[in-house]
Amino acid sequence: TLLQTLVLALARAHAPDALHITVLDFGSRSLKVLEALPHVGDVLTEDDDERLMRLFRTLKQEIAQRKTTLDGRKFADFRQLAGTDALPALLLVIDNYPAFARMEHDETLATLIRDGGPLGIHIVLSANKPLDVRSRVSGNIPAALCLQLTDRSDYAGVVGRTGGLEPAPTPGRGLMKDAGGPLEFQT
Repeated sequence: TLLQTLVLALARAHAPDALHITVLDFGSRSLKVLEALPHVGDVLTEDDDERLMRLFRTLKQEIAQRKTTLDGRKFADFRQLAGTDALPALLLVIDNYPAFARMEHDETLATLIRDGGPLGIHIVLSANKPLDVRSRVSGNIPAALCLQLTDRSDYAGVVGRTGGLEPAPTPGRGLMKDAGGPLEFQT
């Protein structure tokens, strides 16, 4: 539900020419409904291994091309000068990271997360437990949201030291990693 809400909110806030979304639905396959959005290029599942390989080749090429195009400028600055449709933001949504990780694309994903942000390429991934996300990937994630967890000590692994802050026992309540310390949010 959170991933659907996020994608719908982004699609509502940005024109299809300004934001391109690809969804990897390795969970309940409930994200297939997002395919109807003009922003969504494709919704891939675990069975789409060849298409997944092509996607990652394309994203690697896109990173190289954007490094040349931006020539050291910030993505937002470039879009402000050239127009938002000149270079759309790219969003890759991965539902159920542990199933994705079994396909052995972690190295590519870590590179995309590390290098993509400044180039307008963003990754959103979901996992049920913090330890499900491998360290080479989690070490490159700059922002994190965490909904209710059964083990209180797991919050620190996702959002940093909490100082005892825990989300209230309300559906949709969670913690967000922030530079000033974790913040509580409601979705």
